[in-house]
Amino acid sequence: MNKQFIKPTSDFAAAQFEGQGTLDSTGVGYHNIIVAGKSYRLFERTWQMAVEQNAWIQLGERCRIKDMPAPSASGAPKTNIATPAFDESLIKTTLLSTVDVDPSLYRPIKTGTYIDGFWSHKGGIMPGTNTMVTGDPGIGKSSVMMDVLQGIKVESPDKKVLYVSAEMTRIDMMDPDEFMRYYPNLFDKVEFLFAGDYIENEDGPTFSQALEIVLSRGYDVVVFDSMIEVQSIFQEELGLGSGKSAEKHMLTLMQKHNQAQNTRKVYTAFLLIQQVKKDGEFVGSKRLEHMITAFLQIKWCTETRGRKYMEFRKNRRGKNKMRLYFKLGKGVEYDEKQFESEVQISNIMTNETAVVDTLNDMELMSLLGGITNADEDTSKE
Repeated sequence: MNKQFIKPTSDFAAAQFEGQGTLDSTGVGYHNIIVAGKSYRLFERTWQMAVEQNAWIQLGERCRIKDMPAPSASGAPKTNIATPAFDESLIKTTLLSTVDVDPSLYRPIKTGTYIDGFWSHKGGIMPGTNTMVTGDPGIGKSSVMMDVLQGIKVESPDKKVLYVSAEMTRIDMMDPDEFMRYYPNLFDKVEFLFAGDYIENEDGPTFSQALEIVLSRGYDVVVFDSMIEVQSIFQEELGLGSGKSAEKHMLTLMQKHNQAQNTRKVYTAFLLIQQVKKDGEFVGSKRLEHMITAFLQIKWCTETRGRKYMEFRKNRRGKNKMRLYFKLGKGVEYDEKQFESEVQISNIMTNETAVVDTLNDMELMSLLGGITNADEDTSKE
């Protein structure tokens, strides 16, 4: 079928067509166009965007801005930002009383460690959620995630957990002086899928095929290390033209298992180790941002050299902007005392403002000093 294009102008009636088309009508916030007997609805914001860019609009199936196609015969650039008209009766609102939700979605998956209370208000990782994990190289992202998985298996042996490694090999993992020394339960309790086992295997399944098959078996918690590396492999193996296409494929796969579409009918929670940009935002699209339940940052402490902490910048199920200090030793060791002090101060500041208002400067400084002293005591250990 030949592609049809329209060039919007500030005057609706003066818009130009390349091919056959009819300007049907205009309403509040949109314009209707008929081409070859098919009606298209162009929203006003889309129309104005094309006017500002002096761009042609390709009438197509999806409402999105794509890479500019080759110029038309007239030399004008074209952009595919049109959408077909639709039946407005399909747009419905929802009453929560009509929603049927599986109660297992609200039962936390526990690690049996102090991080449970930090992770969510219910004390653990919530099923069907997605958590982005970022941090500088070598700060301990992989170590923390491995500690989480082994904790889940110790606390609940019936849970299935998976670590998808697109960076480390089994040789890296088996070093007796590294992970096996500090996380002994990785040896026989946590399942691993190594991308390297499939990338160089020309006769067997590809990594993307292996991952989809393994996930279909149903896991309670899955770690991707890292999300961007898994995405890059999918892009290459599936011949996807861009990183956005590969990301879309990955998110569709994740969403399927978030919704328990697997053999065990479990709502998979994904923990996604990811790269960050210079501004501190993680790499990814708006759709990825929308699918993320929580954004966990692991950072070096600027006030006390050598200390590190984790903090949820976004968390729909738990506390935000609260620092949980930790160190890597025999597993992950959390500074419980300092975190509880921070929680206490936060509760006073947010829930008991009337009490705070009655304190004089000396009393308030004394109260806040409890955290400072806890920080100093811990740094001397």
